[in-house]
Amino acid sequence: MIGGSSAITATVQSVSAADSAVRKKLLVTKNVLLVEDNEDDVFFLQRAWKDVGVPNPLQVVRDGQQAVDYLAGLGKYSDRETYKLPCLVLLDWKLPYMMGPEVLRWLRKHPTLRPLPVLVFSSSSKASDIDMAYGLGCNAYLEKPTDAHKLVDLVKLIQAFWLAAIRFPQKQVWLTGGG
Repeated sequence: MIGGSSAITATVQSVSAADSAVRKKLLVTKNVLLVEDNEDDVFFLQRAWKDVGVPNPLQVVRDGQQAVDYLAGLGKYSDRETYKLPCLVLLDWKLPYMMGPEVLRWLRKHPTLRPLPVLVFSSSSKASDIDMAYGLGCNAYLEKPTDAHKLVDLVKLIQAFWLAAIRFPQKQVWLTGGG
């Protein structure tokens, strides 16, 4: 029976490796939308993203109106081959044209987008901003670190939890268009 046991173990390891490869491929095809107007913050987050080796592409829009257009598939964002719907949104709170609270309010009013996880990613630590963000339906409120090492640690946590550990509904309505 020992020989049979090792054969089972080898099969389980082979299946686990295949499952891991499939899961990694799926992660690569799911992008993350970063809504951020500060070029320095975009640069440092992209750098930390690369340093950590997050396989999910980071798509950047620079203001709240662009975020809504992207999520709604309007204008140049109507090409879903180029501008795929994200599996996660990192939303700055203080944005030009349309502020973070307005974007979050808009997103939560649309049934097909409502389940989309949104992490507010802000330099504000004001209790009123945090309370408002959760009141409008954010999934988490993260204060932007001012230190590069802490930013890398935060990106590792985002990857480990939001992009690897949690499981989404079988029918990801924001990826399939609902129904």
